[in-house]
Amino acid sequence: MSAQSAAIVGLRGKGQIRPGNDADLVIFAPDEHWVVDPAALQHRHSVSPYADRCLTGSIIATYLQGRLVDFAGAPEGTLLTPQ
Repeated sequence: MSAQSAAIVGLRGKGQIRPGNDADLVIFAPDEHWVVDPAALQHRHSVSPYADRCLTGSIIATYLQGRLVDFAGAPEGTLLTPQ
């Protein structure tokens, strides 16, 4: 899925785990359960069809170019613009 997504938007060095590519990885816990709290979601809409529902699977950590992403810190990276 990530290889095709990277190719569609023209990102080279992304979407595959291989020598020379960026070390963009997600640590995922497929069996973890959590309840959706709309107030804790980080998007501009305060309404969610999943509010108060129990979902399965959770992202534990995200690494971009081999560095752990601090979601509480200032945004980093490059904004993608239409080509």
